Amino acid sequence: MKVVIITHFSNSLVRACLPISRLKLDNWIRAIVGQKSNRFDKDFAPWITVLINELRKKKNLELHVIAPYMGLRNDICEFCKEGVHYHFFNCSLSSYYLESLMLLLKKDFMILKYKKNRKIIKKFVRDIRPDIINLYGAENPYYACSVLDINDVPIISSCQTVYSNPQRIKSEPVSKRRWEMEEQIFKHVKYFGVSCDLYDQLVKKVNPHALTFFHRFPAMDIPEIEERIKEFDFVNFAANHCDKKGSFDSILALNIVKQKYPNVILNIAGGCAPSVKNEMLQLIERFELQNNVVFTDYFSQHIDLLNHVKKAWYAVLPVKLDVISGTILQAMKLGLPVVTNITSGTPSLNLKEQCVLLAEPNNIQDLADKMIQLLDSSILANELKKNAREYYNAYSDNEAIVDRLVQIYQVIIDHHCYNRAIPKQFLFKY
Repeated sequence: MKVVIITHFSNSLVRACLPISRLKLDNWIRAIVGQKSNRFDKDFAPWITVLINELRKKKNLELHVIAPYMGLRNDICEFCKEGVHYHFFNCSLSSYYLESLMLLLKKDFMILKYKKNRKIIKKFVRDIRPDIINLYGAENPYYACSVLDINDVPIISSCQTVYSNPQRIKSEPVSKRRWEMEEQIFKHVKYFGVSCDLYDQLVKKVNPHALTFFHRFPAMDIPEIEERIKEFDFVNFAANHCDKKGSFDSILALNIVKQKYPNVILNIAGGCAPSVKNEMLQLIERFELQNNVVFTDYFSQHIDLLNHVKKAWYAVLPVKLDVISGTILQAMKLGLPVVTNITSGTPSLNLKEQCVLLAEPNNIQDLADKMIQLLDSSILANELKKNAREYYNAYSDNEAIVDRLVQIYQVIIDHHCYNRAIPKQFLFKY
């Protein structure tokens, strides 16, 4: 079986093989439009790395990965590493400039069709001649729109998130162009991988004829990390801090927590656009929290972030859109009791045992109350820690998760090529 994954990611293994620019011009322009700098040397989408590492172990499977990489010195860079065939292309920076400018001006003044990217990906696919294509990131049009040009190979789109979620409008500026492009992809693709009712419903709202399969992403490969000297009471960590990640809510809740615990410390760790950080700094100054909030910049290596997170006693991760955010699962594995929001997925964490504390979304008082509960009771914190670890260990059977995904690949190939019936046990609902 020959499988192509189309996605966007970075890790140290592939960076060692790529001729990468330092993106000075790009970062200068991004600074002008209030966006955080791009780093050529940072890990990105680590769950994709876990997926690749699991798939490459499978016998009788030839794996090809197609991905953009900003700042490549060449248009194309192809190589084989550890049995995986990588096909990288230099993503057009002009599209990024225009996208950032349109979002800043809150106006889509032109249609970006990513013609160069689509042409390159189409050629990759034609040369590889795969049996199936697995798209990760339909919400990212700069590479995902390439599947609109592919009609002769079965495609499964695995939903990391769904951009065209009406709830998104409440928590961040929304690109009409990006929304519409994702819907075009949903209408074009026939097969989808989903892990929850919400994604199943959103996909079928756009494409009523979609065939949805239940599959989860492999869990992060998190090693056992030694205890660190505690420097913070709470940590909120994210690749990109913003309102939908609960970054502002964490600060607002901290202001209430401080009334009972004046020396409480919140660490905000991870990437942050300058405009977003300025808003957070204004909020901190307004509530006189300068001595209670510590910022830590993005870590190039994901393992360094995990080591840093262990410096906190607890994690406050009031995400608003993710079904179950990867940061929640990572904190659970690391042994940090978690306070998070009720989303379409987080209540499932507490079905058997209480693993996390759940607050009502956008209810700052409730969020603060849950944070205070942890500070008040070490017994509660230890119980959450124990239950969360047990949940994570049961949840993270990556071999079984990827075995199912490979079986789904074969079922789709059989259905697409030979019109064979799909066994019901693979479908999301049957």
